[in-house]
Amino acid sequence: MKILLCTGLALVAVAHTGYLVLNDDATTSTANVTASDTDVTTSTADVSSSDAETLCQADESVSFSCDTNAKTVSVCRNTDDKLVYRFGNTEQIEKELVSEVNFSRTAYSGGGEGHLTFTDGDYRYVVYSVISNGEWQDDGTREKETRGGIYVLKGDQVLNDIQCQNYSGKPTIHNLPAYEEEPFEYFD
Repeated sequence: MKILLCTGLALVAVAHTGYLVLNDDATTSTANVTASDTDVTTSTADVSSSDAETLCQADESVSFSCDTNAKTVSVCRNTDDKLVYRFGNTEQIEKELVSEVNFSRTAYSGGGEGHLTFTDGDYRYVVYSVISNGEWQDDGTREKETRGGIYVLKGDQVLNDIQCQNYSGKPTIHNLPAYEEEPFEYFD
């Protein structure tokens, strides 16, 4: 089963229920998903990704990875179904945190935003991915825009918003082990 963030007429369903589910037999139903091993994708063509490297190890799977200029951030799912946050490059990992899944999300017209939170003492590292409507196209559809990165917080204060430049694979958070969703928090 795949979960689709849809456009067009399904937009109302996305805003009110979170997701429109496309079943294996091609019928649709609405659902609020609180835990999944499914992939979150969009109904539009594949979003561009590049040759961004990943810091995941051979026995881990990628849940999110992108380059932020000279550094890479990767969230990897390990064999114990925990998430591993790594920041740095292949020669030197500057920060590595292992955690249960601390995921929150919100849906809004034309898209949504997901957060994975990793805590280290007074600091929080919030990996985020956003998909939203872009410009109108000649065929009447809207292109999808994605962005992602890391909010670095001390207490409740945002110290930095490190934005992704290139993605390694999907530009959205995906491939999570089972989790209980947490309340969504907005950051400026």
